[in-house]
Amino acid sequence: MKPKPHATLRSVADAAKVSHMTVSLALRNDPRIPPPTRQRIQSLARELGYRRNPLVSDLMTRMRTARTLVHEATIAHVTAIHKFGGWRDYYPNREYIEGAAQRAEELGYKLEEFWLREPGMTSRRMSQILKARGIRGLLIGGLTPVIGHLSLDWPEFACATLGYSVRLPHLHRAVPDYVHNVALAIRELKRLGYRRIAMAMWSPLDARTAHRWTAGFLAYQQHVRAADRIPLLEPQTLDESTFNKWFRRHSPEVVIGSDHRIVGWLRAMRLRVPHDVGFVNLVKRPTERVAGIENNSRMIGAAAIDLIASQLQRNEFGLPAVPKVVHIRGEWVEGPTVRRLVSQEGRSRNNAGHSHQVPAHL
Repeated sequence: MKPKPHATLRSVADAAKVSHMTVSLALRNDPRIPPPTRQRIQSLARELGYRRNPLVSDLMTRMRTARTLVHEATIAHVTAIHKFGGWRDYYPNREYIEGAAQRAEELGYKLEEFWLREPGMTSRRMSQILKARGIRGLLIGGLTPVIGHLSLDWPEFACATLGYSVRLPHLHRAVPDYVHNVALAIRELKRLGYRRIAMAMWSPLDARTAHRWTAGFLAYQQHVRAADRIPLLEPQTLDESTFNKWFRRHSPEVVIGSDHRIVGWLRAMRLRVPHDVGFVNLVKRPTERVAGIENNSRMIGAAAIDLIASQLQRNEFGLPAVPKVVHIRGEWVEGPTVRRLVSQEGRSRNNAGHSHQVPAHL
C-alpha cells in the first residue's frame, strides 16, 4: 500500500483557502495573523498531519532573524530596585546580569536597563516606552530585597525572570537548583565525616528561594538518626545573639548558611574554624575563603536570555500557559572552613553500627 504523502504548506493553504504565506505566519504564531485565523489554520494543519521540517525551519529562522535583527536588537532588563544600576550592589545579581549580557551579545542582542522607579514612571508608561522602541523581549530582574509582583502590558512581550523574587505574574524563569545545592553540600560534608549538620538561615532570604534551601535541608533530616538532627534556625532577624543562643544549645559540628558573618560570630565565641566547628556558605563569593557552593550565576543569567530568545524566534508573546523553570546546578568548592573529621576507614567503622542511610539524591 502506497504511504500517504505528508501534508505541505501548500496543501494546508488550499484546504484553509488562504495563501501559503498566511499559513507559514499562522504556524509561527505571528501576531499579524488574527488569533482566530491562527487557531483555525493550526487546527487544520494538525488534522492534515502537517509536520515541519526541522532543518528547513532552522534555516528559515536564521534568515528571518538576520533580516529583523535591526528591529529586535535590544532586550530590556527591567528593574525595580532602589536605584538605577542598583543590581550591581548585590551578589549574585550582578553575576546574573553580566552572564545575561554576554549571552545576549552572543545571540546578536544588546541588553539595556530600564528602571521602573524612575521619577514619574508607571507600569503603563514603561510598557509604552518599550513598545515605542520596538522592544519585545524583557528580562525581569530580581526584586531586591523584597518579594512581590510587577505589572506590565504582558501580551506585548516575551519575558523571563531570574530567581523566585517575582512571584506574580507567573513567568518563565532561570534559577539556581537550591534543593540540589543543599544536598550537594550535605553529601560533601558527610564524605568528610560530619554528622551533626545544622542550618542557620535568615527567613526572608530563604523566602526568596521559595523556601527551597530549607526544603532541601528538612528532607535530609528525615533520614538521619534523632541524635544527629539539629533544629533549623530560621529567624526573621538573624543576628549574633540569636545565633549564639541556638549554637550553644545544640553544638553542631558544622553550620550551613548564606551569611558570611557566621564565621565571625563563631570566632567571637572562641571557637576555631574549622577545628572546633565547620561552616559552609551556600552563596560562595569567588573571593571568599570558605567552603561552599558556587552557584554558576552567569549560567543562570544566560539561561534566562535563552528563554527570551526562543520565544522571540517563535513569535510567542504574553504570559505562558505553563511557565518553564530552568534549574542550574551549583558546584562544590573546597575551602578552609571545613576539614576531614575521620579517615575513610574510620568512617566506615563508625557507620557499621548504624542502620540509617542517606538516599542517593541527598
